[in-house]
Amino acid sequence: MKTISWKRFQAALENKERVLITSHVNPDGDALGSELAAAELVESFGCKARIYNVSPTPGNLTFLDPKGKQFRPWTPRCTASWIRKNFDAILVVDTSSRSQLDKAADPIVDSGVPLIIVDHHTIGDSFNAALFSNPLADSTGLLIAQAFDKLKVPMSPAAAQALFTAICTDTGWFRFPSVTDATFSVTAKLVAAGAVPSVLYASLFEKFPFARLKMMGVYMNNAQQYFDGKVIITFAKRADFERFDAKHSDLEGVINQFLTVAGVHVAVLLSEQISTDGKQYVKANFRSKSDYNVAQLAKTFGGGGHVKAAGASIYGMSLEEAVKEIFNKLGESF
Repeated sequence: MKTISWKRFQAALENKERVLITSHVNPDGDALGSELAAAELVESFGCKARIYNVSPTPGNLTFLDPKGKQFRPWTPRCTASWIRKNFDAILVVDTSSRSQLDKAADPIVDSGVPLIIVDHHTIGDSFNAALFSNPLADSTGLLIAQAFDKLKVPMSPAAAQALFTAICTDTGWFRFPSVTDATFSVTAKLVAAGAVPSVLYASLFEKFPFARLKMMGVYMNNAQQYFDGKVIITFAKRADFERFDAKHSDLEGVINQFLTVAGVHVAVLLSEQISTDGKQYVKANFRSKSDYNVAQLAKTFGGGGHVKAAGASIYGMSLEEAVKEIFNKLGESF
């Protein structure tokens, strides 16, 4: 596995008193867990860290911040000048794609404040940041955990819980092909540091809202197979989310259900969404259980991710148009 110079990472934060930490829109367990642990890590360097996110914390991940004080909302006051006034460095975790930062992208870039990225995705633009990346890592959480280890920084039980959450959610509870011996080596150390897998599993997978079941029904009913059953495309409209009072974050992992169908190589899950600044777009999630590279598919639509798991936020297309364009693109391979 590629080696990252964590000494260089520490040096990048030398003499930085205030660090802004953020991640991608619609954060998952890897994004949020990595943010929390990264905050503890950089504070061990003598920095003061603050986490600001564009999207609210998904319901099944609120246990990471039970008092609701660590994940702060990205509000209209978070301008480029506000960043320059309040922070000496910006740390972005779990994405190197400008589009994935949503409304935080322009203020971050325009601020001119030194930018550092820790990520494990294969596709991004990194926008002149100091990039600490390893596409072979199963999660950004794994990288942050390795930073603690290599820099010999003591880890609190809370950080261990956060990093275990990051790793287990991005590996599908250790069942995805991205899992390696490094995964289990690191998670063993996290358990020793205070992570409790049984508690985390219950928090992550046994406390979903009823709306999740109703939306699963929508996606199941709308699913269609194409290209001799090799591809499943399904979708939900904004009206479905409103009818069941559901959020996109309620659907974490649902797309993987469609890969359980025999003969399916690729699953596509689409939903009509509204961005934080009121723009309509189509959220696309792609999964593969073959050698088909869904990261390249996502890149076509302005997104990115991994070979077998990727996504995109598609602006300027209706849901029907997005289905057609994705179908046509897949048709080039299937």
